Amino acid sequence: MPSKRIVKHSIQRKGRSLSNYNIFMRNCVLKVKKENPSLSHREAFQKAAKEWNKSPENPKNISAAYNVKETGNHKT
Repeated sequence: MPSKRIVKHSIQRKGRSLSNYNIFMRNCVLKVKKENPSLSHREAFQKAAKEWNKSPENPKNISAAYNVKETGNHKT
């Protein structure tokens, strides 16, 4: 019988590239953990997610800023 090998996944992925969200979250979670080492991963991830909501790298924020700047329309 052939033996079953355990294959560990490498950090570098083949195929699809990481999205802007994935890249941002990876970097931001590391930054939050560095600033607050006592936080759990979950708490750091939640803080990073809040930062993503405000980030100019978030495509939703870019389109909203463009809409307000170009048309003068504000969401209320």
